Amino acid sequence: MRADENKTVSVACKDARLLRMLVLEFERLGVQLSEYVGGGEAPSLLLVDMDDYPSLSSEVADDCVLIGWTRHNADEAKRNGEYAAILHRPFLTDELLLCAAELMRELGMLDRLLLERYERIRMGVLPAWGEDVYPRARAYPADVVLSDEPLCVAVGSEKIKLSPREWSIFKRLYDSRGCVVERGELARLIDAAEGTNTVEVHVCHLREKIEKPLGTRIFYTVRGVGYRME
Repeated sequence: MRADENKTVSVACKDARLLRMLVLEFERLGVQLSEYVGGGEAPSLLLVDMDDYPSLSSEVADDCVLIGWTRHNADEAKRNGEYAAILHRPFLTDELLLCAAELMRELGMLDRLLLERYERIRMGVLPAWGEDVYPRARAYPADVVLSDEPLCVAVGSEKIKLSPREWSIFKRLYDSRGCVVERGELARLIDAAEGTNTVEVHVCHLREKIEKPLGTRIFYTVRGVGYRME
């Protein structure tokens, strides 16, 4: 993918680790992501940590498209139309990339080949942008199976204890390996309150507990639908 030379993408974020990760991920997509410093010409698309820069939307030009993320309620920003999209923490880099790709497509910043790839991702044919970066074809160092101990998952010889909610989500995804399980179903399964990001939080916990010792990705987000385990 190559962005139009007249259209740029920037990020306003004080978290150096997240900033570096986003720059690298966008580089893999062929887009140069620069850090927003203000005072100059506004980018075409601006990614904003709303917790770090709560009033930034009022400082940029009206034609600058904004994507934000926050730990807090963003209903007012949504009502005012300040942001084209707002993600609630914790979120996945893939989710932000897909959201940015959709808006870059509308801005005419995606070429035909990437548009095709983007559509395949949206339809769930590909699990995530990082397919080339995190190849699923490599040999797994261990298997992930249900343990004979309550609320435990065996990753090779290691047994990992899960919370009851984590276990419920894992068991449902495990039983449906290769198929998408809708987010609403998972929310009902763990009695998550409507409008919260409880499911996302527990999926993030599963990734931390299982994917790290496994050494590869097995949980994939299908944007706007739910999750799939491979």
